[in-house]
Amino acid sequence: MARMQAAERRRQLLDVALTSFSRDGYHGTTMNDVADAAGVTKPVLYQHFPSKGDLYRELLGDVSRDLATEVTKAVRQATGGHDQVRAGLTAYFTFVRGHRTEFRLLFGSGAQTTDEFAGAARDVERSMATAISHMVEASARPDTKYFAHSIVSMAEGACRHWLSNDPDTPPSVVADQLASLLWFGLRTATD
Repeated sequence: MARMQAAERRRQLLDVALTSFSRDGYHGTTMNDVADAAGVTKPVLYQHFPSKGDLYRELLGDVSRDLATEVTKAVRQATGGHDQVRAGLTAYFTFVRGHRTEFRLLFGSGAQTTDEFAGAARDVERSMATAISHMVEASARPDTKYFAHSIVSMAEGACRHWLSNDPDTPPSVVADQLASLLWFGLRTATD
């Protein structure tokens, strides 16, 4: 069997760790678990990631960037404030539907409540708020950061409900409902 290149091995370890952390949480996952699932020795894992915390932080950063990229791209392709809100939310819900493991990693209890990763979780929220700030700026509000962070929280809460109660509802339907509520609120706030 051919030996994996370093970059390929690193990607494999990240993918395996994503599954483990999403399923068992940060504290429930060990470096042994990740190494065993990847079919490598622990020293091989440590060659790529000096600690479990480093591995977890890199995963949070990767997933956050991927999600922010999708939302930003969708918002930039839309024209007009309401369409930007709808496009951003549709991209968010579509990403989550196709990446539930990543959603659990980002918004699961490990990233949110562990002091060691509270900063990383806030970075995820800031990244998402930045990605959607274009939508808020369309409403001509001077205090866009508060609205942007509120939208992130609303989308996360709506997403949890959707996945738990109505997972068969298309992402665009959920996004349209939330976009209408948000746009109405944004437009009302500017009057």
